[in-house]
Amino acid sequence: MSEFRTTIKLGESPIKISHQKQILLIGSCFSESIGEKLLGSYFSTTFNPFGILFNPLSIAAGLERLLSKREFEAKELFKHQDLWISWMHHGRFDRSSQESGLFYINHFFHEGVESLESAETLVITWGSSYAYFLTKGTDSPQLVANCHKLPASYFIRKRIEKEEIVTTYANLLAKIWEINPKLKVILTVSPIRHLRDGMHENQLSKAILLLAAEELCQMFPEQFSYFPSYEIMMDDLRDYRFYESDMLHPSSTTVDYIWDVFSKTYFTQQTLQAAKEFSELTSMLDHEVFHSDTEAGKKFEQAKKDKMDELKKRYPYTNS
Repeated sequence: MSEFRTTIKLGESPIKISHQKQILLIGSCFSESIGEKLLGSYFSTTFNPFGILFNPLSIAAGLERLLSKREFEAKELFKHQDLWISWMHHGRFDRSSQESGLFYINHFFHEGVESLESAETLVITWGSSYAYFLTKGTDSPQLVANCHKLPASYFIRKRIEKEEIVTTYANLLAKIWEINPKLKVILTVSPIRHLRDGMHENQLSKAILLLAAEELCQMFPEQFSYFPSYEIMMDDLRDYRFYESDMLHPSSTTVDYIWDVFSKTYFTQQTLQAAKEFSELTSMLDHEVFHSDTEAGKKFEQAKKDKMDELKKRYPYTNS
């Protein structure tokens, strides 16, 4: 019988993720999706301490700032439409007061600093090779991670070429490996399409990211692994039914599928089993009991507690 799709089959990677190892994820929406999955399976995980970042230069700037350990200061926030905003952060960090915004930003910043120093795995997701630079009120163009819906006239848009990306990351990772030589890097390109760039421009953008990823993997074969989330979406799940209704983002079913491939690539058999059991526990804990005073409700609550206690005993090294 003919096959009606091309399945991407990956062997096990020599880079291994386990519950005993700290994981830091940074970058585009894939980092959020996989980060949530890792948390739900009780891995020690920190993801996107600056919120979602799309382009390689903004992601690199975030990692550089974590390396510096330099807290954010009040002068680095600005007010726009009653919200205090940082050019280095996603809009989820916006707050109505400067004090609360700064506290929230630095809380996650410190988590990121600690994670970068202790993590054994860094997962980087590049979303687009287009970056935006603020020109309004600045002496020279300033890289921004997010435009925060300010007027387009405030910015210039630039496509970052492969050579600049590779040079930036080769220098950055050399600094990171000085403080954390055991760190392994999993690099991936987000499958989410940036159609505001235009169809052709989006493909050019992804192509640059893929070429840069390939060159870095060749430069650092022992420390780097490329995970083909983009290729899985484009070539394996080649159908609009695998997208959300916006036709840009992967559906929850697609995220589950990519997570399954990711798990089988980077987890040992023991880690796979533990992740499966903790994921089942998370589903139990998320299940709302409407009548907890009934006999059935009490039994279900006890079953959740028993399951948690059992897994803590069997896997005492997990984040449970």
